[in-house]
Amino acid sequence: MAYTLVENQQYNGTTQYGYFYLVVDDGSDAPPSNLLSTIYNAIDAVRPLTSTFGVFPPSVVLADVSMTITTAAGYDHAATVSLVGTALQNYINSLPLGTPLAWSRLTQVAYDASLSVTNVSAVRLNGDTADIATTHQQVVKAGTVSVA
Repeated sequence: MAYTLVENQQYNGTTQYGYFYLVVDDGSDAPPSNLLSTIYNAIDAVRPLTSTFGVFPPSVVLADVSMTITTAAGYDHAATVSLVGTALQNYINSLPLGTPLAWSRLTQVAYDASLSVTNVSAVRLNGDTADIATTHQQVVKAGTVSVA
């Protein structure tokens, strides 16, 4: 489980002294309401008398990835495509709360997935060649991953 704690600011970014909030990620993309309630109640039991707070789930940012790989002679291209696709999904889904996704890292993940990958080209992240920036309220998860 991961969380971020923000003090003196409301969830919407407005300054409010004496207020704090937590964004809680249990790795499921959508922590159950009973978990958020349990955390809320635990904080409420020990918070300073005049402070107020909130507990929120993360906002999920989907990462759609597409790329083309070249496979070395003698290797099964379809099997390598599958390995690269799985590696990309695993990497993206393992990013902690508030961590941006670097477009350039996707190429490295593809190369690291199999020694049979000899070239990676036409890499797109959400249709672009730019990173996905995040806030401490967001978590990046894999959307559609297409490797050819």
